[in-house]
Amino acid sequence: MIVPMKKVMVFVTRREEERALKQLKALGVLHVDAANRESTPLAELLKARDEVERALRTLQSLKKKKIRPDEEPKADALAGAREINAIRERLDRIGEEARGLDDELDRLAPWGFFDPDSIRALRARGIDIGLYELSPDDVEKLPPGMSVIPVARKKGLAYVLAVTLESGGPEPPFRQVRLPAESTAALGERLRRARSEERRLQAELAARLSLIPALERALAGREEAVEFERVRLTFDAGPEVLYLGGFIPVTVLKDVQAEAARRGWGLLVSDPGPEDDVPVLVDRPLPVKVIKPVFDFLGTVPGYREYDVSFPFLFFFAIFFAMLVGDAGYGALFLLFTLLGRLVLKKIPAQLFGLLLITSAATVIYGAITGTWFGDKSIAEAPFFRDLVIGPIATFSQSDNRQFMMLICFIIGLVQLSLAHLISIIRFWKAFRGLAEIGRLGIVWGMFLMVLNLVLSQPLHPAAVWLIIGGLALVVLFERQKPGAGRERGLSGRILAFAVGVGKGFANLFLTALSAVSSLADIISYVRLFAVGLATVEIARTFNGMAVSMGGGLGAPGILVSAFVLFIGHALNMVLSLMSVLVHGLRLNMLEFSSHLGMEWSGRPYQPFAERGEENR
Repeated sequence: MIVPMKKVMVFVTRREEERALKQLKALGVLHVDAANRESTPLAELLKARDEVERALRTLQSLKKKKIRPDEEPKADALAGAREINAIRERLDRIGEEARGLDDELDRLAPWGFFDPDSIRALRARGIDIGLYELSPDDVEKLPPGMSVIPVARKKGLAYVLAVTLESGGPEPPFRQVRLPAESTAALGERLRRARSEERRLQAELAARLSLIPALERALAGREEAVEFERVRLTFDAGPEVLYLGGFIPVTVLKDVQAEAARRGWGLLVSDPGPEDDVPVLVDRPLPVKVIKPVFDFLGTVPGYREYDVSFPFLFFFAIFFAMLVGDAGYGALFLLFTLLGRLVLKKIPAQLFGLLLITSAATVIYGAITGTWFGDKSIAEAPFFRDLVIGPIATFSQSDNRQFMMLICFIIGLVQLSLAHLISIIRFWKAFRGLAEIGRLGIVWGMFLMVLNLVLSQPLHPAAVWLIIGGLALVVLFERQKPGAGRERGLSGRILAFAVGVGKGFANLFLTALSAVSSLADIISYVRLFAVGLATVEIARTFNGMAVSMGGGLGAPGILVSAFVLFIGHALNMVLSLMSVLVHGLRLNMLEFSSHLGMEWSGRPYQPFAERGEENR
C-alpha cells in the first residue's frame, strides 16, 4: 500500500541550527525538498565532490585489477584525486597532440620521408617544386615545361612532384599540398616521445588503482556533505527562529513528536493539500516485495493519490512471463541459473532472486501443461511428460486449438481490465466517479463479447450492445461530475451542478466513444501472449530440425555440429523470449492495465534526509 504522509514544519532557534540538522539526519525520516540556493561552502563542497568523482571515473575506466585490502593507501583522498586529475589532464593533452601528429604523418605518408626545409631552399634558388595530389587524368593537364615526377599511387590518386626550373613559369591549375612545419623524421620522433609519455602517464594512473576504495568513500562522504549543506540552506529564517518543512510517513509520526519534545523543537503537523507534491513510500507485503526490481528497472513510482498495483502486477507478470516464454525446458534452465546464481553470486538481491524463482517456476508449470520442452514433440509424448499435459491447450495437439488459446488470452485480458475498474469502483464508491467506473466496466465486458464475434466468429451475444450503451450512458452522466459541487446552495444548487456535469459529459462524448473503442483494441492486444509464445515454439522446432538435417550421417563430427546448432539456436531463442517479456509482458501491465486503472505513474520516491547507507524506510 501507499503509506499516508504528513506534512510537517520543524522550528528551531538559530543557535541550534547545526545540531538540529544532525539530529534530524540521525532520525532519518524527514523528506526534505532542498531549496535551490547557493553559498560559498556549498560551492566548495561541489567542487571537491566533482574532483573526487572525476578521479574515480578515471580509475574505473582503466582495466581493473585485484586489490588486496593491505594495498589500500592511507593518504588523503582529495589530494590523491587532484593528482589523478592532473595526470588525466596531461594525458588528454598528450593524447590530443599524438593524434594530431598521427594525422599529419598519415597525410604525408604517400610522399615518404622528406625535409620541407630542402624544398624551401630549392625554391629560394629559383627551382619551384610543388607537391600535388591529383587524379591520374589531371596529371596530363599540368602545364608544358613543368617536369612531373611520380611519387606514389594510392586509392585512385596520383602523388607527384611538379618541378619548374624557370622562375615565373606557368602555375598549375591545382592546389598544392601544404608542406609540414617539420621534417617527417622530426614529426615521427615527436610522435614517439608523445606515445612514450602517454604510456608513462597511463602507468602512473594504473599505479593509483588502489585508491579506488578510498575515493569511493570520499565521494560518498562529499555527497553526504553536499546534501547536508543543501538542507541547511533550505531553512527559512525568522527573526530568531528557523523552520524547515518536509514530509514524514504517518507510521513514524509519534517517534518524530517524541523526538521534537525531547529536543525542544517546535513541530507543526498537517495533512498534505491537493497542491502538494507528496513523495511516495510504498509498503509492500513480504511476498510481493519481489516485484520491486521491475519497478526499479522501469523507474516508475505511483502517484501519492494513485494505487499500489504491486500484487496484481506481480500476479499477471508471472502469467505473462510463462505464456510468452512458453517452454518448460527454458523455464527449467532459468530456474537452474537462478539457483546457481544465488550460490555463486552472494550479493544478488533477495528480491530479484525471488522474482526469478516465481517467473521461472511459472514457466515450467505452463510449459509442462502445454507439453512444450525445447520445442520437441517426442519429449512431450514421453510417458511422464505426457501425463502432465492438459489436452485442450497442448502445443502439439492433434486438433487445431488456436481459437481456444486465443479465447484464453482474451479472458485473461477481460479479467485484468475488469480488475482495474473494480479497484476504481471500490476506491470511489462514495462518489459519482464510482458509477462512471461501473459504466467503463460494462463497456469492457461489451467489447469482450464484440471481440468473440469479430475475432473468433462466435455469435454476438445480445447483451453486448446493451452493456456498451449502458456503460457509455453512465460515463456521460457521472464521469464529469465535480465532487461536492453546488452543496452550499442546497438542493437547487446540486441539481444545477449535476446538470452542468452531464453537459460536460455530452460535450466529451466523442472522446468517450473513442475510449470505448480503445477497450476493444486493448482486449485484442492480449492475443500477443499466444502469438509470441507460439513463435518461440516454432523457432525452437526450426532449430531442432536444422540440427538433425545438418548433423545426420556424419558420425562424431555430425553430433558436434548438431550440438552446436542446438546450443546457438536455443540460446538465441531464450534471449528473444526474454526480450518479448520486456516488450509485451511489461506493456500489458504498464499500458493496458494501468490506463484502465487511471494510473499516470507520476510519483516521486520518498527519500528521507538520513545517514548515508541507512536503508530508506
